Amino acid sequence: MKQNIFIDAGFHHGEGLAHFIEKLGIYSNGWTIIAFEPNPACRLKQRLRREGDADPKIFLWESAVWTKDGYVEFRQENHMISKSGSPTDGTSVVDGWASQVADVHGQWPGLAEIPIEVPCIDFSKFLAHFPEDRFNVYCKMDIEGSEFPVLRKCLQDGTAKIMKMLWVEFHERFVPGETAQTKAELIHQLQQHTKVELWH
Repeated sequence: MKQNIFIDAGFHHGEGLAHFIEKLGIYSNGWTIIAFEPNPACRLKQRLRREGDADPKIFLWESAVWTKDGYVEFRQENHMISKSGSPTDGTSVVDGWASQVADVHGQWPGLAEIPIEVPCIDFSKFLAHFPEDRFNVYCKMDIEGSEFPVLRKCLQDGTAKIMKMLWVEFHERFVPGETAQTKAELIHQLQQHTKVELWH
């Protein structure tokens, strides 16, 4: 029997996970949850460790989903400035949900001018650890513009097909050079390899 894997790329405070727990029956069917959140202001290590005590199949990667392994500059969103309404745990003003890899060059108000350095992973290479004959991989991706280079690399490397289902939010409005047309083209290419639904 194949192992079910749910990857939450852009976990933030976990607000998106509840939807998929119900939709996919995650807790009742022995799933493994892998959550990626690079913003240290989200303080997820402590919270997920407590949740992990009850369900050891939750794994947190405090890394940005990106196109290489190593480190990348990351810009935190000050939600007090942006007024984005971003959910917060109240311990930080720079845990906004529009925080992003600096290379994306987003225009979201409240993004820090001085980035911090965070670990990053080559998402395509990561997917390759889950061969289709042994795993069913489902992915929610909300990574504030990084979805464009990340998913294009998955297509280039042939790893997009590993995802049985992809829910993705696109942020073309904040990424120079990306448009509704480039988004549509990318979706069309992805649909040759996996099922795609727009998230949010």
